[in-house]
Amino acid sequence: MQDHSDLVKRAQEVLRWLREDGNSPARGLNDQPRPILIEFAGTPKSGKSTCIEAVRHFFHRTGFKVATPSEGASRRTPSHFKSDLTAYNAWNASYAIRQVIEIVHQPERFDIGILDRGLFDTVAWFEWLAKTGEVDRATADVVVEFIMLENWRASIDIVVLMQADPADAMQRENENKLVEKTGRAMNPESLAELNVVYDSVQDQHKHLFPFFLGLDTSTTEASLENSARLVVEVMLGLMEAQMP
Repeated sequence: MQDHSDLVKRAQEVLRWLREDGNSPARGLNDQPRPILIEFAGTPKSGKSTCIEAVRHFFHRTGFKVATPSEGASRRTPSHFKSDLTAYNAWNASYAIRQVIEIVHQPERFDIGILDRGLFDTVAWFEWLAKTGEVDRATADVVVEFIMLENWRASIDIVVLMQADPADAMQRENENKLVEKTGRAMNPESLAELNVVYDSVQDQHKHLFPFFLGLDTSTTEASLENSARLVVEVMLGLMEAQMP
């Protein structure tokens, strides 16, 4: 466990500024005050849930009001959708947009919003579905255009893209399991395809977000702590930039 007291001190200074002066962590369209919003995207078993919990825990313990909508769309999606990846990701897209709208319009309740599988992530999955032929190109283009509308996309301050080597992802998936079984997306071939798609979507769309952070989490558990620290540093930096 590393010493993160420097981050705690910075967080306390930001929080003092927010509470004493009635300031806002971020500004939306028309300069309206709103929470700072971060999306975690990336391949399955890349460490998103672990990193999200570490970031949430840090800001919660230092006094910030944090929204983590129902542990993220990836855990809230009805299980009976998972056999139909088009329906599954359409549900995720609508869920993510709804959560962005709800969080952004409640600046009095939240300082920070954390999304697990948000807008960027859903775009990547629809690009993959188009690549594999599960949806036609025209349909995917319409869906992506809707997901990336400025009305909600502009509220995402940071996208954290976490990717892991397929072999490492499969090892994490099967760790402590009695039966090793692959799934429609959770197999080495699909994971490799998804990594290529995420790289492509990053090249196409990362300029639309104020801050984009790519993380390779293929190695050890220690790297997830380093990743969480880096995310916290970026979030604090964006909020500190609002301070005089």
